[in-house]
Amino acid sequence: ETDYNAIFTNLVNSSSYYAYTIAFLRETGLRAEELAFYDNEVSMWDGPRTGELIGVVRIGRSIKRRKDPTGKSSLYVSEHLKNSSSYRFIPLSHRACMMIEKQREYKKQHNIKSDFVFCTTIGTLLEYRNVLRAFHKAIDNVNNERQAYNKQYGTQQKLIEKKGLHSL
Repeated sequence: ETDYNAIFTNLVNSSSYYAYTIAFLRETGLRAEELAFYDNEVSMWDGPRTGELIGVVRIGRSIKRRKDPTGKSSLYVSEHLKNSSSYRFIPLSHRACMMIEKQREYKKQHNIKSDFVFCTTIGTLLEYRNVLRAFHKAIDNVNNERQAYNKQYGTQQKLIEKKGLHSL
C-alpha cells in the first residue's frame, strides 16, 4: 500500500496522463487490454452514503495489435476475449467511479474527443506499452527518491521492484 501510494503520488505530481488509468486498473483488477469500453457502457449511481458513487461496467472486448501486409502495426478493438468467462460485468467501487470521473474531466479540459473512457491524449486506443512505461517511470522516480533518502540518512527504505500492470 505504501509503495502504491508513493507511485500514484509521483504520477499525479508529474502530471502523468496515465495516473487515473493506472489507479483504475489497481482498483478493479482489470488488465490494460480490457479498457476498451465506451463512456455509454459505464453506469454509475448514488451509493448508500451521501456523496458516494457506485457503478458497473461491461467488459466485452479487448485492445489488440495487428500487422498489415506491409508490416505496419496498428491497434484495434476485438470483440473476442480469451474465453467465455472473460465476458463479464465489473462492479465499480466509489474509488473506481472517481477515477472514471477524473478521466472524463481531464478529457473535457483538454478537449479530447473519444467514445472510450480511457484513451490516449489524441482520443485513440490505449497502448499497453505506453501505460506500462508511465508506471515504470513512476517506480524509477520513487526509487531514486528512496535511494537519495537512504544515502542522506543511512537508512534502508525498500526499493520497488518493477512488475507488470496486472500486478497492481
